[in-house]
Amino acid sequence: MMGGFTPSAAGAAGLDARKRVNYQLGLVLGEDEFRQDQFHHRERDHHATRALHGYGTVSGLAVGYDHANRRLHVRPGLAVDPAGRLICVPVEYCASLTDWLRDHADSDEVSGGLPATLTVYVVLCWTECPTDDVPIPADSCLSAEHSRAASRLKDSFELRLRTQPPPPVGEVAPGSLDGLDVLISELRGMLDVSGGSPPDTDGVAALLRDWAVDRRPEVVAGEACLPAPDETCVLLARVDLDTAVGLGGVDVAAATIDDAERPILVSTRLLQEALIAGGDQGGIGHSHSLSGLDDVNLGVGPAAGDELVFDGVSWVPGNLGGGGVADHGALAGLGNDDHPQYLLTDGSRPLSGDLSAGNNRLTDLPAATAAGQPIVFGQDAGGDLVQQYPDLELAAIQNTPVTARAPAERHVLLVRNGQWVAGRPSIVPLATIRRAMNQRYIVWFNLDAPANQAEIDHDSVEGSLVVQRETDVDPFLDPATTGRPSRLSRNVYVVQVRNDRTTLRFTFDLNRLRLTGGGGGTVLDWANHNGIWFTGQVDDLVTVFVFGSDPQL
Repeated sequence: MMGGFTPSAAGAAGLDARKRVNYQLGLVLGEDEFRQDQFHHRERDHHATRALHGYGTVSGLAVGYDHANRRLHVRPGLAVDPAGRLICVPVEYCASLTDWLRDHADSDEVSGGLPATLTVYVVLCWTECPTDDVPIPADSCLSAEHSRAASRLKDSFELRLRTQPPPPVGEVAPGSLDGLDVLISELRGMLDVSGGSPPDTDGVAALLRDWAVDRRPEVVAGEACLPAPDETCVLLARVDLDTAVGLGGVDVAAATIDDAERPILVSTRLLQEALIAGGDQGGIGHSHSLSGLDDVNLGVGPAAGDELVFDGVSWVPGNLGGGGVADHGALAGLGNDDHPQYLLTDGSRPLSGDLSAGNNRLTDLPAATAAGQPIVFGQDAGGDLVQQYPDLELAAIQNTPVTARAPAERHVLLVRNGQWVAGRPSIVPLATIRRAMNQRYIVWFNLDAPANQAEIDHDSVEGSLVVQRETDVDPFLDPATTGRPSRLSRNVYVVQVRNDRTTLRFTFDLNRLRLTGGGGGTVLDWANHNGIWFTGQVDDLVTVFVFGSDPQL
C-alpha cells in the first residue's frame, strides 16, 4: 500500500489551457509565462487522451491476495485515468488487509460497526509530488529550511482501499440516451453478415454520428469540450472480505478478488489485429487456412464439385449426390428436430427464421379463409374492396358506399344520401345579425343563398339560441339576458339583449333549430343532406360574433 503523496502547492489558478505563450523578441518572460506554456501542453495532451481514447488499465496492474499473510499485491503496470493522465506503477506494491480493517473498523467508511462480510475496492489514483530541493533567494530572517524549494514535480500515484468504487465516467457514464450497451447492440446488428446481406455501412455512419452529436453522456449532461470528471481514480479490483474477531482484534478470514469491473484500455494496434486477423496465428483472413470446424480436423485434397462430409472422425471432401452416401437409408439424424428451416411433415412445428426462395415461387396455394393465411393472386377481395388481387377497387369507406361519379377539379368526397360522392362543399352563413336600436338585434336566416327556399320554424328559434357576452375574466363568457325572439318577416327575427355593452356571441344549436313545411326536420339534417357547411360551425353548433352597443373601438 502506498500513500502520503499530496498534490503540489503549485496549482492551475489563473491558467487557461487554451492559451500558449506567444514568444516575441523583447518579451519579458517570468514564472507565469513558463507555467502557462507547460499547462497548455499538458492539458492538451490529457484532453486528447481522455476524449479520443478513454481510460482504464493499459497493461499489468494485476491484483492478487496472499492468504497466508492476508496481504493484497498489485503488480507493476500502466493505466490512464479518466482525466487522461498516464499512471505508471514501476514495482509491485502490497498492503495488509488486517491492518486496514483495524484502522478503519470504527471510521466513517465502515458505518454501523464492522460487518461479517465487507466489500472494498482497490483503486489507483494519480498524484504528483515536489522533489529536488534547491536554494532560492530568501529573506535574511528565514531559516535554511524555508530558503529552499522543490525544483521538480514528479508524476506519482496512490494505491487506495475504499468501500465505494469510482463512478463510471466517459462513454459508460449514466445519462446517455439509450446507453453504450444499446449502441453496441445496434452496431453489431448493422455489421452482422451471417445472413448473407452486406454490412449496413450507411446505418453505422448515421449511428456513430448520432452517438457523437446527441447521445454521448457528456453531451446529454451539457458539458462542453469533454472536461475532466471530478472523480479520476481507476478501479483495479473488487475485494470481498469475510471478517473475524480474534484475540488480536479484527482479522480477515477470507478474501476473494474480482476484477471483472476493471475498465480496460487496449491499443489501436490490438484492435487492428483483431479486425484483420493478421500475422501467422491461424484463423480466417490474410491468407490463413481454415483448420477445423467445431474443433474437428479437416481433410485435404478436395476435387471439383466435392462437399464437406463428416465420416465420424474428421471432415473430408466428398459428394453426397455422386456416391458419398449411395443409400439414403444410411443417412443418420434425420429425425432430429434441429433445423428450424425444415417443415416437419406432421405439422408439429412451423417454419421460423429468415426464409428466401430466390426467384422461385410457391404455387397451388388455396385462397385465404382465415387470419394469418396468405392472399393469392386472383383471389376475390372483400369488405370495402372489390374485384380480384392485385387489381382492386375501393367500393366503400367504412361500409359507406362510394359512387362511381367522376370527380372534377377542386372536388372533395362528401356524404350525401348515405353515399360518398365527389362534389364541391357548400359553405354558407347560417344567419346575418346586426344591431338595431334599443338593445335589439335583427337575426336574418339565409340558409340556401341565393334561392332562399328553406324557411325557419319560428317556434324553434328561442330553444336553439344562446347569447353570451365576452369578458376579460375567466371563464371569459357570461350568459346574456334576452327577450323572446319575435318574427319580423320570413326568416327574419328580432331579439332583445339586455346589458349588451360588449362583444356578443349568438350560438345556434342545429339539432334544435327546425324548418317548416315539407316534413320539417332539423337544420342539421337538412344541411347534411344537401352537403352544406355553415360559416362558424363546430360540430352541431354555429356561432356568429356581433359588436354590442359599446364595441370600444
